Amino acid sequence: MHILVAEDDKVSRELLRRMLESERKHTLVLASDGEEAWNHLLDPSQAFDACIMDIQMPGLDGLEVAGRIRENERLARIPIILCTATNDRASVQRAAGLSVSGYIVKPYTRNRVMDQLHKIEEARVADTGDVPGKLEDETIVCGRLGIDGETRRALLHAMLGDMREWLSQMRDPANASGMAKLLVRATGFKGACLSLGALRAAQQLSGLQGSLPSSGSPPEQALKELEKEVALLGERLGAAPVAA
Repeated sequence: MHILVAEDDKVSRELLRRMLESERKHTLVLASDGEEAWNHLLDPSQAFDACIMDIQMPGLDGLEVAGRIRENERLARIPIILCTATNDRASVQRAAGLSVSGYIVKPYTRNRVMDQLHKIEEARVADTGDVPGKLEDETIVCGRLGIDGETRRALLHAMLGDMREWLSQMRDPANASGMAKLLVRATGFKGACLSLGALRAAQQLSGLQGSLPSSGSPPEQALKELEKEVALLGERLGAAPVAA
């Protein structure tokens, strides 16, 4: 996901950066105060999937930025996670009124931060509906990643090719003893699917990870559903681009 992080404390900002970049599927924009964060949000070339903001920042604070986001037609649906060192009742009530997605009381821990972010990812997948072969809008994806449509389609084709090969390996009985190692790749594929807008496939990869037994082969139905989704995505994309 493309995430805006607004935190005035340099050390806390660096901690958040390291936590978020540890999953290697997120791109970050860092802001040192609310004004800088708001300027990034107003930039039409940047499409953010989530904002993580400290409440107490000099000048424009996190709650004020959140209020502006909710009042802006283009930005209103961006999920917001607010962070604070003091869990005071007034701030919690204001945050609730702004429909924030998460509220983190400092000190930051990786589990707290990532749990809140994973909830946003799950909600994002659910918002697409259970439509086979559906891709997130190209304009949104390309704006988020800073690429053009042709590049996105080429990346999708490459990802689907890798997934087909991986699914074939998952089905091979000879790989049964190394299934846990093979399944590690599901996390990388899930991140790529989320980044490129293949959200239903990302959801199915999560389901596959959760349903795999401690030993032996993955459930047949989970594999079939994922194989079907990969095939439908391939059909939707059409022929792969010819290399120059």
